[in-house]
Amino acid sequence: MPEITVATRKNQDNLSHFHDNEWDSVFQAVENGDRALFIIGDVSDIYGYATLNYTPKYALYKRLNIPEIQDVYIAPEYRRQGYANQLIDHCEQRARENGAEQVGISVSVSPEFGIAQQIYIARGYNVDGNGVTYDRATVTQGQQYAVDDNLCLMMLKQL
Repeated sequence: MPEITVATRKNQDNLSHFHDNEWDSVFQAVENGDRALFIIGDVSDIYGYATLNYTPKYALYKRLNIPEIQDVYIAPEYRRQGYANQLIDHCEQRARENGAEQVGISVSVSPEFGIAQQIYIARGYNVDGNGVTYDRATVTQGQQYAVDDNLCLMMLKQL
């Protein structure tokens, strides 16, 4: 049975092989208390991870002190087994325990993230009404942006 635990630097090597990320900066933020990093798996394998960012870059979340669930990732061989939902449940519960009344999450608008878009909507997340962002800044009409992981819809959920 998979378990969700708080990741520490001792998990960094496994996470580095598992998925590319700026792990040094992630763990620095964890150590500073700006983020929590959760992993799901068993004693021999990590299935996926998610972070709960208490100091998000997105201006609306920052202004309203809304934590943001970020980097929900499940290894391909473990997808469609409910692990992403378990991680999101865990992040939402942690945010609630820390006094949050809302939690944010973002999702790329590219087709590769269609399943994530559906999951978040089914879980009760709604777009925040500020349009699309690029690297957490609202896009400007008429400007061109790369369609990559940074082009996102920002979403909110009442806890």
